[in-house]
Amino acid sequence: MRFEVKDGRDLDSFTVMRHSQRSDSVYFYAQDNAITVLKGMEPFLQGSITLNDAGECRLKVKDVELEFWQFRRRALEELFRF
Repeated sequence: MRFEVKDGRDLDSFTVMRHSQRSDSVYFYAQDNAITVLKGMEPFLQGSITLNDAGECRLKVKDVELEFWQFRRRALEELFRF
């Protein structure tokens, strides 16, 4: 299984692709104060940038504050499954 990251058409986007028997991809783009993740052409996950009471930068998904690694894990975990 091989993975590839491709830059998007602008500086605010990129795609992570899996090349195997079943190829798949996840598209990330930033717009305004949010990061949106698409699987295929469907929005899958969206996080709004926020500061919590401790002054830490987080991504808010619905009503849950996530650290950046947690957001990336949710966006990519299906892509990494065998």
